[in-house]
Amino acid sequence: MGACYMIITGGTLKVPFLKEQIDSVQPDYIVCVDGALELLFANGISFDVLVGDFDTADPELVLKYREMSANHKIHFMEYNPKKDYTDTDIALRYVMEQKPEKVVILGGTGTRLDHTLANIHLLYQMLPLSQSGYLIDEYNKIYATDCDITISKASQYGEYVSLIPLNDKVEGLTLEGFKYNTRDITLERNVSLGISNEIEAQEATIRIASGVLMVIEVKD
Repeated sequence: MGACYMIITGGTLKVPFLKEQIDSVQPDYIVCVDGALELLFANGISFDVLVGDFDTADPELVLKYREMSANHKIHFMEYNPKKDYTDTDIALRYVMEQKPEKVVILGGTGTRLDHTLANIHLLYQMLPLSQSGYLIDEYNKIYATDCDITISKASQYGEYVSLIPLNDKVEGLTLEGFKYNTRDITLERNVSLGISNEIEAQEATIRIASGVLMVIEVKD
């Protein structure tokens, strides 16, 4: 059985929410990504892996963790700032190589819309995990699926469920247990048809014939 990994990166992330998620998820491993380093250090949150180019991090703090790596206390992964992938992308690639059972990304959304959109598209890498691989913030739980899934009303993250194709279109979309159900429709990326649905049954089922669907469980 694979392990649970939590990736903490440098987007908008309040400390109470961060600690709440660590307590709730109980990850086996925490991966700190560049911009989150000072936040975790300032709040006494330990981690197992440090990834980044460290072009903005405190050099003395980076040196501290580089020395910890030499003593095998953490796994230290440093990259040249002139690289092809974002630090979060590199961290996720590393985690997926470990064959995880679950991956949670915190700090993947925020004021940098370019990074937020890039991180949303990283959901493609977590497709094998379906509902066990997701981005989460105080208002949204975001994941992708290319197979049928069920959402429990009792455990859903927020009141609303929005569905958006990650590729051009999702075909054969059938929804059961929602306020607005569908039968074998095509959902295209350039329309807003899938926004703000609600679960009415104890369980809601999403079935798709083809395509990659982004699911967002939303707190208003």
